[in-house]
Amino acid sequence: SYDDRDDLVFSVEPSGPSTPPPSVALAADPVAALTNGTTTLSWETSDVASCSATGGAGTTWPGTTIPANASGSQEVTLPTTAGAVEFGVSCNGAAGATAEKAVTVEVYAPVAISGFGAAPDTVLAGASTSLTWTTSGAASCTPTGGDGTNWSSLTVGTSSSGTSVELPNVGEVSFGLTCVGQVAGDTATAGPVTVTAVSPPSVELAADPVAAL
Repeated sequence: SYDDRDDLVFSVEPSGPSTPPPSVALAADPVAALTNGTTTLSWETSDVASCSATGGAGTTWPGTTIPANASGSQEVTLPTTAGAVEFGVSCNGAAGATAEKAVTVEVYAPVAISGFGAAPDTVLAGASTSLTWTTSGAASCTPTGGDGTNWSSLTVGTSSSGTSVELPNVGEVSFGLTCVGQVAGDTATAGPVTVTAVSPPSVELAADPVAAL
């Protein structure tokens, strides 16, 4: 019998090497900074034909050159207003493939203290004064000064319409306040404000003579 399988001819097309997809990495340091401060963006790209900087409105990031298949970094000046800023790198690869990466940097206004004061600024020893203040951009505040009072032991907020502090002793007492912001190293101080505690008035009365007709 005839077996036609002996006449079969097979053709195998060689396959070329596969094209890896484009890849991009992007990081920011620091990821939280003050207005008009700086952050450094670092990137690395591979298997790309071209890349471009995206995002970063209000900063010096737009227009930054991102070389293909390379790593690099760029110090970027941040906006003068607070808010979140997104930075990105977009790359094109082979056959229309794309790769994108974005990072967000939080921009904060510097911490500030306003209206730190005491009323009244003269009290009788053993009486109290009221300390007031407001802040902007503060994460927390700590009392300073207030020797001889309970001021430095108080847990206070970032604002107060009246924190009562007793002055038990006669004399002048200086009060201060330190607040820290949302960014490491950002601090503000207020004061000192001075409150004077005075002795209560005294009255002496005598009669002469103490006996009479």
